[in-house]
Amino acid sequence: MNRRIVFSSLIGLLILIIIAATTFFMVGPAVIEEGRNKIVPATMPEVTAEAQELHDTLQIVDMHSDTLM
Repeated sequence: MNRRIVFSSLIGLLILIIIAATTFFMVGPAVIEEGRNKIVPATMPEVTAEAQELHDTLQIVDMHSDTLM
C-alpha cells in the first residue's frame, strides 16, 4: 500500500513538472517578447518612387526574435 502512495505521488509530481515546463516554454517567450518590443510612435519618411519600385520586387522576411538571442 505504501508503494502505491509513493508511485501515485511521483506520477502526480511528474505531471505537474510537465505542465509547469510546458507553460514556461509556451507562455514565457511571448511575455518576454511583448515586454521588450515596444512601439514608439514616429513620423515615417517619404518613400521615393525608386525605393518603392525596388521594395515591390523584393521578398522581405523578418526572422528576428529577441527570445532566441
